[in-house]
Amino acid sequence: MSEIYLIRHGQASFGKEDYDQLSDKGYTQSKLLANFLNKTGVRFDSFYLGENKRHRQTFLPSENLLKEHEEIKIRSAFNEFEFEDVLREVIPYLINDEPEFKKEVDRMFESNRAFQLVFERSVFKWLEQPDRFDVISWRGFVERVEKEVSKVMIDEGSSKKIGIFSSGGVIAAIVQLALNISDKEALKLSWQILNCSITKLKFNKDNFILTGFNETGFLAVEEKMLTFR
Repeated sequence: MSEIYLIRHGQASFGKEDYDQLSDKGYTQSKLLANFLNKTGVRFDSFYLGENKRHRQTFLPSENLLKEHEEIKIRSAFNEFEFEDVLREVIPYLINDEPEFKKEVDRMFESNRAFQLVFERSVFKWLEQPDRFDVISWRGFVERVEKEVSKVMIDEGSSKKIGIFSSGGVIAAIVQLALNISDKEALKLSWQILNCSITKLKFNKDNFILTGFNETGFLAVEEKMLTFR
């Protein structure tokens, strides 16, 4: 069987003008990830990356783990769904229905609790009423990811080790496909995926199996290295 390592990017620049940029801690997490993979002796036949800067920045310390003469493969289907667009579309509807909600919106980048509340309410509304908003639906996003990961499996074939550097939404979508869980449960799961965590799957022409989820032991042994954003 072949094996896929799904790796979430390191901590990004939450609350900054450019979110799509690793923080100092994110760079440290990426180096710890690369050291861990190197110590385990794993070598990859292929690396796939989304187009986001944080994906490439997280990948770079692990670049030497790729077997010789292989190219890095960039795939837009492994980009995170545009949660900024979701928030921009949905928040005005929530405020219109509940004016008091604006208080949470106004401090969402100052308080983790406020951000999580606004984010959860927004994405659940987006999930429940996909035709109301002019952004890709979760179902459309999952189908995009499924098409690309199926292509990876076909192209790579058997007895390969593949690394995919991406984001929480993409990883949750692939886990949803593996476990056949609901859209809502998949979204909830995405919020538990830690920065630089490793989720593993094995596959052949007949099976697609989740073998590990959200592995972060190599970060947990370091002080304050476990983060969600």
